[in-house]
Amino acid sequence: MPSLPTSSSPLRLALIAGVAAFAAALLLRHLVVEPQAMGLLCDNPGGPAWCAGRQALIFLFHHRLLAAASVALALAALVAPRRAAAGLAVAAVAAGAAGAVLYNLEWAVPGLLLGLLRAARLDAAAEGE
Repeated sequence: MPSLPTSSSPLRLALIAGVAAFAAALLLRHLVVEPQAMGLLCDNPGGPAWCAGRQALIFLFHHRLLAAASVALALAALVAPRRAAAGLAVAAVAAGAAGAVLYNLEWAVPGLLLGLLRAARLDAAAEGE
């Protein structure tokens, strides 16, 4: 029977990062991006300073940058040495989870899944040592 991942295992860190990124992206989506009042407020030339952050977030998902980052990080994790691969896999999962919530599902999910698979493989390799 497989054991649960340890507190510092890449898989556990990837799962925590993925859930945290998913929750943060969900909050941003429903509290900042989608409300019509936020859009109207930020369309005015004298809108609040935080509207620049909202526009940057919209730019990220409009140009599929979170999803592309997820796939790129996951592919890098596949070829990187073990220590670097763990961080890259965790980052791929986080970017993929956020990208999936922020309208880039078709490209974010492959990066998320590759990141999870790489983290699981790193855990399995560490158990075998």
